[in-house]
Amino acid sequence: MNASARPTRLDSTISPLNEVEEFRSLFCPRYESCLDFALRLGWKSWTCVGCEMFGADVPRDSKISSEARPPFTEHA
Repeated sequence: MNASARPTRLDSTISPLNEVEEFRSLFCPRYESCLDFALRLGWKSWTCVGCEMFGADVPRDSKISSEARPPFTEHA
């Protein structure tokens, strides 16, 4: 897959009452990279909605080392 990760800033945090999966792809191989990216920019929260990888069929046992992850691009 030649997709680039595309986290999007949220102005409010995700409520624990909502399903996190509505906003984030927890098992995406690039999840950690997007989380690190959001933290570095000081985002209060972020979402995967809008990313071309959001909703892709990613196996739950998928593990990719951070060295193997391709860089992502910022989309504000």
